[in-house]
Amino acid sequence: MSESNIDIIIKYLEKNGIFYVNDLLITYYSIFLIPYEDFINRFELIKEELGSDFQDKLEKDNSLILKVFKGI
Repeated sequence: MSESNIDIIIKYLEKNGIFYVNDLLITYYSIFLIPYEDFINRFELIKEELGSDFQDKLEKDNSLILKVFKGI
């Protein structure tokens, strides 16, 4: 996967209020290898599932980000 894929995912997460991206990158590097289109589509589903306070829920339990692998 190209570095630009990772950059796109990082920018997308930051745009969505996820400001601990470096921690996620270190802990869950493999999610950044998913093609960014798939990642974004799956993350949108996570946002919908977790509700309007998804940022807080993800910050409290960042393992919830692993839901992007759901269906792979």
